[in-house]
Amino acid sequence: MKTWLISIYFVIFFTGVKAQHIVLDKNVDAQYKGTHGPNMRHYDHFYIAQGFVMPFEEKSGAKIGVGRSFDYLFGNRYKFKLLSFYAIGADASYRYVRYHIADEKLLLDPNRPLTMASAVDKFSIVINSLGLEIYNRINIGPHGNTLGQYIDIGIKEEWNFGTREIIKDKLESSATAKKQRVVNKGLKYIENYSTLVTARIGYNKFALFGNYRLSELFKAE
Repeated sequence: MKTWLISIYFVIFFTGVKAQHIVLDKNVDAQYKGTHGPNMRHYDHFYIAQGFVMPFEEKSGAKIGVGRSFDYLFGNRYKFKLLSFYAIGADASYRYVRYHIADEKLLLDPNRPLTMASAVDKFSIVINSLGLEIYNRINIGPHGNTLGQYIDIGIKEEWNFGTREIIKDKLESSATAKKQRVVNKGLKYIENYSTLVTARIGYNKFALFGNYRLSELFKAE
């Protein structure tokens, strides 16, 4: 199955583990003799992000429910400044993503697990992953010892270590219950690793960023 999604994220908390010193002078090196800070040689910080999964090149039986598919990111980002306008960095993160598979009224096919969405009330796939990203940062304009405006472009590798199906259905003919919830773990049709291209546009503590998956999410049928 070809790539079929783009993820867009909105950072809701984006801050450093060290206090920030705001200055107006453009000459940061003249103001600070230290090497750690938002616009110094070294800087690292924790972040939390929330986003939505957007459909892209969807295949029959794998369409997602827009607005019902989402993910969360928790991570730590490090930046190493090389020039006044250029830096490189690394990012280690944990990601939780939940895909709501839309009902397409397809016949149930045991060789295509996602067709289950047509046979039940709700069908979702949950993937937990650990990721490592390497990125390039271009700073835009002077900003003292703050993060300021910047653009990041990078590549990320994820290990999908926890996968499961969540099936919710109504029990019309049951005498004991109205609904049931079934969880299947360790999905064999999900790839163990994912490769993504990353992009980020930021201003100080807030950023808008997206990931584009280069590798397949599902194993070949």
